[in-house]
Amino acid sequence: MRSTSQTTQRGFSLIEVLIAIAIAGMFLGDATADVVEQLGVHPAIAGWILGVVTSIPEMVSFFAVYGAANREGKLRDLNDTQEALDNPPPIESISPATG
Repeated sequence: MRSTSQTTQRGFSLIEVLIAIAIAGMFLGDATADVVEQLGVHPAIAGWILGVVTSIPEMVSFFAVYGAANREGKLRDLNDTQEALDNPPPIESISPATG
């Protein structure tokens, strides 16, 4: 069995994850090239839009972790912000309450 440090939570190795990201990147790049050609959009604009769109998950994660740490009263100065990002609270603290 693989050690915990070498696998993700679901059991994928770092190599498997990197290969999946590379394959997804190739498809995303090809799709962007098709949009540039078919719509006549300048490549720089298409690249900028692609950069914003692919950054949305990271932005959502940042605000979820930051909000959870703020609700727990862990943010007093700038170093606390970095600590919250490096060691996020448990997922129960991040997810909105249901029911």
